[in-house]
Amino acid sequence: MLFNGRVLTMDARMPQAVAIAVRDGRIVALGDSADIEPLTNMATRLIDLEGRVVLPGLLDARDPDAGAPLPPCIDPAL
Repeated sequence: MLFNGRVLTMDARMPQAVAIAVRDGRIVALGDSADIEPLTNMATRLIDLEGRVVLPGLLDARDPDAGAPLPPCIDPAL
């Protein structure tokens, strides 16, 4: 669960959320922390975004470089 952030959903029905729940690599819920908290358990990894912004990651399957490794100057941990 990522919480305490600004999640930009790109969905006109809910353009922003504060928390996001992910299970098995898929987004399973968006909303306020109170909406997402019931989905957590003792094994849930909690990530406090400290107000940071989360953007959707887009991968164009037609891009021939989509599977290429990142150049050494790009840190994927950032």
